[in-house]
Amino acid sequence: MLVKIKDDLYLNTTHIVAINIYRPEEGGIRVIIETVQTTVTTQAPILTILNDEVELASLLSNLNCR
Repeated sequence: MLVKIKDDLYLNTTHIVAINIYRPEEGGIRVIIETVQTTVTTQAPILTILNDEVELASLLSNLNCR
């Protein structure tokens, strides 16, 4: 199942290996999503920057429900 990560990025949840969440001193919430390498892509980890806990909860809920 595909989940929207950013406006132009959708991710197949079966390819997720790990999710790292941290809060830098300059603010916001950074989420790094590590995925398995497929034959189609050799993409590095995906970084998305969120504004608040509500956006984080929404993203994690979408990833978990799939």
